[in-house]
Amino acid sequence: LELIKDIMIIHPQTKILVLSMHDERFYAERAIKAGAKGYIMKEEAESQVINAIKTVNSGEIYLSENEKARIKELSQGSVSESDHFDRIIEYGTGKSRIVTFGPRPQDDIYCSDIRKENGHTLFHVRTPEYETDFSLSMPGIFNVSNALAAIAMSFVLGVPERCVVSALAVSHAPGRNEAFSSRDGDVIGIVNYAHNQLSYEATFRSAKIEYPGKKIVAVFGAAGGRAEMRRHDLPVTAEKYCDLILVTEDDPGNEPLQKISSEIAANITKCPYEIIDDRGEAIGRAILDRTLGPKVVIAMGKGDSSYMARGFDFVDYPSDLEFMQKYLKEYDEGVSLNG
Repeated sequence: LELIKDIMIIHPQTKILVLSMHDERFYAERAIKAGAKGYIMKEEAESQVINAIKTVNSGEIYLSENEKARIKELSQGSVSESDHFDRIIEYGTGKSRIVTFGPRPQDDIYCSDIRKENGHTLFHVRTPEYETDFSLSMPGIFNVSNALAAIAMSFVLGVPERCVVSALAVSHAPGRNEAFSSRDGDVIGIVNYAHNQLSYEATFRSAKIEYPGKKIVAVFGAAGGRAEMRRHDLPVTAEKYCDLILVTEDDPGNEPLQKISSEIAANITKCPYEIIDDRGEAIGRAILDRTLGPKVVIAMGKGDSSYMARGFDFVDYPSDLEFMQKYLKEYDEGVSLNG
């Protein structure tokens, strides 16, 4: 690679085709970024080598058919779910190194064997430089994809394996899918900042997978004066997974809370629900009501925010984190007394 760079400095008009024994998945982009116009592996047939020479000589960039097929196939993977994947690949070729991550063996950062153990999410990762298990303390299977993105960036930047493993094991963001548990394990409380249809789908689908046998109780509302489609999208998504929905306050602003709540409730047709204006009361009801048995209570939308938008003011208001811990403590105390 350094030789390519040196040649391009001395003779910038030179058209370089790299013929190499090294895997093109990991070196083709590096060579092209260094200044080469093409990359082909030695195992390719003579006719392909001749084709590569002609392509590069014409001024175009050459990548083998295998490499093109790999990139095309990866368009079905998690890293390439963007509607503009083809444009990203086209723009990136020759300008930067392309590193893919996802659940397919073809991915550069390949993830497999996702599982839950003792409240942690474990998964196996293979990179071009190392292969090991990772652990996440935060709930949410979807967070594995976020972790893979971080692993991919760390790989590109040369961060040592031990640092990546240890950092992800303790990483968390207050109010971003933060989980708590009652002492008996029957009640799991999750505080999540999710407030759109995509994040609702990921959160509830993941909860169903991670906590089999537990009922799902959702506590959420919708902000006033904006994104009114969410009053349809959020309840329609939630009721696909939930056993009970508690509709409550979430920054109503200048719009009447009762109007927002009734519009949300009008779109709940397949799941039991209640409207409870006070958000703290709604979270308390979800946790302390024992009629549902073992359950997961998910408070959506506010995260660790310690205010509520009412009228033109932002008034001080306990965060969902505070409410969750307060009522789980009351639950534990009640279990102790009854025990």
